[in-house]
Amino acid sequence: MLGLTNSIKYKGIDFNFNFYGMFDRIMQNSTRMDYGLTSDGIAQYSYNALRSIKNRWMPNNPSTVNPSAYYGWSTYGYGDYFYEKAWFIRLQNISLGYTIPNNLVSKIFSDARIHFDVNNVFVIIPYSGLDPETEGYAAAYPNARTFTLGFDLKF
Repeated sequence: MLGLTNSIKYKGIDFNFNFYGMFDRIMQNSTRMDYGLTSDGIAQYSYNALRSIKNRWMPNNPSTVNPSAYYGWSTYGYGDYFYEKAWFIRLQNISLGYTIPNNLVSKIFSDARIHFDVNNVFVIIPYSGLDPETEGYAAAYPNARTFTLGFDLKF
């Protein structure tokens, strides 16, 4: 695991960020397995298919890295083809704030600060699935990117 947190303050401005990551991880790409190359992913139940299904092995497309489609309820899909490197480095949070000088707010507040935060800024990863921290099948949602504008007011 890796973690790096930093906080920089200068004349009422504060800047914070938090990186973290995990290394030497391998995980099964369930989305690719269930909605890419299985018969379920191609047509059954009207599922949307991954783009990679267009480049699967077929007699007229023998020079591809993607295997042919297989029946979804068999055990054929559980080979190592669906396991991928899943190390990652993520910028989890970045925050920029400004503490308003007391002479501007002292009649109403004892302290006032405005800040803007972004969570789940970006991730560096070789994994082709949704999110390296979202284990599970295709119904799982990846971590959401959120934006927050905040006011910290003390009376």
